[in-house]
Amino acid sequence: MSSGIAASAGPQGASGLGGLGRLLVLATAVLCGAAVMEIEVLGARVVSPWFGVSLFVWTALITVTLLALAAGYFLGGQLADRRGDLRTLAFVVGAAGLLLMVVPWLRAPVLQLCARAGIRGGALLSALILFGAPLTLLGMVTPFVVKLFLRDVRETGSTVGRLSALSTVGSFLGTVATGFWLIPAFHVDQIAGGSAFVLLLLAGGLLSVTLRKARAMAIALPALCFLQAPPLARTVLDSGTRAEVVFRQGSFYGPIRVVDYTYPPNHTREMLIGGIIQGGLDVVSGEPVYPYDYFLERAALSFVPRARRALIVGLGPGVMTARLAKYGLSGTVVEIDPRVAEVARDYFGYRQDAFKLAVADGRHFLETTRETYDLVLLDAFSAETEPSHMFTREAFQAVKRCLNPGGGLVINLAAVAGGSEEENRVLNAVLRTMQGVFPEVSAFEAPDPAPGAVVNFTLVGSLTPGIRPTPRTFLPPYPPAAQYLEGFMATPYRLPSAGEGYTDDWCPMEAHGAATKLKSRKTLAAPPEILLD
Repeated sequence: MSSGIAASAGPQGASGLGGLGRLLVLATAVLCGAAVMEIEVLGARVVSPWFGVSLFVWTALITVTLLALAAGYFLGGQLADRRGDLRTLAFVVGAAGLLLMVVPWLRAPVLQLCARAGIRGGALLSALILFGAPLTLLGMVTPFVVKLFLRDVRETGSTVGRLSALSTVGSFLGTVATGFWLIPAFHVDQIAGGSAFVLLLLAGGLLSVTLRKARAMAIALPALCFLQAPPLARTVLDSGTRAEVVFRQGSFYGPIRVVDYTYPPNHTREMLIGGIIQGGLDVVSGEPVYPYDYFLERAALSFVPRARRALIVGLGPGVMTARLAKYGLSGTVVEIDPRVAEVARDYFGYRQDAFKLAVADGRHFLETTRETYDLVLLDAFSAETEPSHMFTREAFQAVKRCLNPGGGLVINLAAVAGGSEEENRVLNAVLRTMQGVFPEVSAFEAPDPAPGAVVNFTLVGSLTPGIRPTPRTFLPPYPPAAQYLEGFMATPYRLPSAGEGYTDDWCPMEAHGAATKLKSRKTLAAPPEILLD
């Protein structure tokens, strides 16, 4: 019986593997397990320039990974029973490496094509096209490894258990290495190229054992072309504006880019996270270039005119801290990503003179701080997606506990100008949630928007019942932004009637705002040459 099983394992069953062959097969189980999870984690960054980093993107990557592995296990088992040898395994691993190697070339046209399918469909299709085939091939590895190591049918359970454990250890290592080290430190093309190099090198090693020719390892050499980061992008837009990436770096929360735009005599600078504009300034004057910064400023100081201490949740380029400091305000700014704070300091002039930095999650800070403030400004986004745990009843109650008497909460939120109840489901649900916590709630739409456009809404929750904005004089804005401030707060947004509000137990903001997010990405995303840098 034992010899029959050994024979069914093919010409190179466990008894036929030499010491080097056994070591390479074990390494294949570990490294291919690592590659599966590396592709899954990396895939979210590859598709994020077009589809963001929302729940839909992660759902798409997990779905494609599971389907591909299921297909790989099935096909691999069929092939291993027919040709369960090292050479066939080498071709499977090598093909996975080659397909992964071409991802940097394919991602731009694939993402542009799949964007037509929306966030859900586009994320799923692009993940399937880019990663479905290599993940399927990596799934085929497990049946081969089992086939090559199985000596006796009576050892099937223990053999499969050991090899599955090894593969899972590889998946653990691949997940940790990719998420905690590779993505923050390297460009996505470098990571894909490095993974392809390892898989091709592994395939070459398996072939060298079979063919007894060490030069088979040379098949990994083409992947070395991707180990060097591509140059920083620069382009000239249709308007004649010169756009140039002056800094890029990965982080735990999305790729960070600093982009300079020059159109003499103007020179502006923007911070992008996940391909979405997070703010910008005029390089000469240091003033914010986007109107929503002035919306927040004017709403905050009109509703709490005697404010002296403020808490800002979401640093971005840090322009709001500098702007409020000119009015004599001080306080704390909370930013979850330390790399964002470094970029704000090095490229946007952020200093901790008036507003001290707290590197923390905004909700955790609100729940644990003993400090109190006159104002809390919430302007936190992951790319174009709001952190939903900051918009629940419980989160607003935490804000309320941090406010001094007469204080207020001011929020920047994107919604559709003149949108229907369905289009602005997130906006209305947030307002209803605020109404359950604050005695007075107001909302203001950006003045004179184009109907159907995604614009900034400024939401105010005050501890003072019946309060209205107090007229006052404001510091001059960046001149091109001044036209967008005329009429701001003149006509409040009509508050919604009774309906759903968000809680920690129920807050499907991403699902409710999916269509708005897609519109927002089309509006706020950088040019394609910059987006895919």
